[in-house]
Amino acid sequence: MDWCNERYVRVYTRDTLTWKRLRWNGQCVLLQVLRRLDRAGRVALDGMEPWEAVVLLCDAPEDVAHEGMAACLDAGVLVKHDGDLVAPNYIEAQECSASDAERKRRQRDRDKARAEAARSQNVTDGHKTGQKVTNGHAESHAVTDVTPCCATPCHATPNQLNSSPTKVDSAQVREVFDCWRANHLKSPEAAKLNAKRQARIKARLNEGYTVDRLCAAIKGALNDDWIMGRSQKSEKEFRDLETLLRDGSQVERLEALNGKGRNLTNGPVVCDDDWSDVPERPVPEDDGRDHNNMVIAGIPNFRNR
Repeated sequence: MDWCNERYVRVYTRDTLTWKRLRWNGQCVLLQVLRRLDRAGRVALDGMEPWEAVVLLCDAPEDVAHEGMAACLDAGVLVKHDGDLVAPNYIEAQECSASDAERKRRQRDRDKARAEAARSQNVTDGHKTGQKVTNGHAESHAVTDVTPCCATPCHATPNQLNSSPTKVDSAQVREVFDCWRANHLKSPEAAKLNAKRQARIKARLNEGYTVDRLCAAIKGALNDDWIMGRSQKSEKEFRDLETLLRDGSQVERLEALNGKGRNLTNGPVVCDDDWSDVPERPVPEDDGRDHNNMVIAGIPNFRNR
């Protein structure tokens, strides 16, 4: 599986009282429904009851779906609204940013896990502890101090081995921010470079994405009907910087849309050129000459065909 380009949803691990109230069937139904919601946290019921939709969408047994959906609706983790099944606070839960302290704690946990994984790997044959000396070299034992070679697993990550950390300066962050507010805000001067937006830009820059690529993704979002609120299933626009630069796969997807333009079915094509001052070309009168066999002025031996 291509993990970098697969869509995923966040599942929180804290066992709250609400989670405990769902019991086993409710928890199973909630997790399965979360995997099938769209990016707005909705799924169309098409006139069916919520538990019936779960049976069809999730291949769940009817008794589990009926009992589990009742628990989810009773706890308020899923609601029925305008013919759709909706998860409240879905967008906020999926796109919220962690604090600096929490990100550092997660990074330490990831580094520790990588180190444990590296230590658990077998040492390659080329790094085995010393090789046995053959009988023909036995005489060298008395004069040579043979010290075993102990191989130590490398705990560095691939990024640490192949490249140095990217240095991000404030000018790069400001350039990306200015590009976003110029393309997506009606009043660019009113936008502020707050901590969340700054952190989101720095995160993508630290992953190796250049300023030009991030700006291309920001402009490419203008051609995304879902983000721009033009889709029939989209109730509002999702043009905030945190959404556009949510992760690397989002950047690459929107970057590919830059310069492609929209389909005619999504809206009219507007031409900004002003042709009002261009005079109309007069239609020549019929003078009886053969215009299909005239020599073009200045180009001898070349005739119209």
